[in-house]
Amino acid sequence: MAANVELEEKLREMCCIGDEKNVKALVERGVNLNATNAINWWTPLHWAAKRGHRNIVRYLLQQCADTRALTRKGETAGQLATDVEIRKMLGEEETTNMDPEAENLPIVPNYLRNPEFFYAQKTSENSQTEKWGREKEGVDVVRRDYSIVCALDRNESKNSTSCCGQNHSPEEIVLKLRIANLEDKDFIEVDLDKSSLTYENLVSLCCHEFDVEADNIKRVRKLPNTIVRNDKDVKRLLPFQELEIVLKREKNIGE
Repeated sequence: MAANVELEEKLREMCCIGDEKNVKALVERGVNLNATNAINWWTPLHWAAKRGHRNIVRYLLQQCADTRALTRKGETAGQLATDVEIRKMLGEEETTNMDPEAENLPIVPNYLRNPEFFYAQKTSENSQTEKWGREKEGVDVVRRDYSIVCALDRNESKNSTSCCGQNHSPEEIVLKLRIANLEDKDFIEVDLDKSSLTYENLVSLCCHEFDVEADNIKRVRKLPNTIVRNDKDVKRLLPFQELEIVLKREKNIGE
């Protein structure tokens, strides 16, 4: 059951960022393309329509995606779309509810909070800024999508939380840590001084937070599958990057 939920969330993520190849792969694996998020009730079609990914919307419709599914606010995918062609595909002729500031999600999904878009293989039919290829283009897109996250959080801040570091010092980077292979999969947030972005300081911080010895740390893993080995790797970490600490010996970590 948990695996199915993770795959459904991954499908929504791929529809959000426009990864057409992986959208098709997940649907072909039998992932429920009408599965809704437990909090905001958004489906893959809602995300694809909202982000303007025409090819993905067209594909989901061919696979019989439910165009009548409603978000917690009572919105269909067509009502969330701002792209004229997508709205026509979804049967929304009138351009109503197209204010980009109107969106005020009760949550910001993890894949927007921590956009690892360097790894996405995106196919785009819209503007040049949405194309993926060379490293410089990838960096530009990360900056653009990170700005989207901040814009969403300005709306969300009325409800209590912020993910863009509004409550953190600009001299610090916020990282998310957890011990690998534990039943508890939750992360903790820690602050690392930007003037001290070294591998040694990162390991020291992990030891302090989890009460482990440095010689018991086998590796530091940048999720999903990259090993952090040296100071240069640490300096490349993005805000709210998720890291796992892999131990040589299992240790009971207190609450």
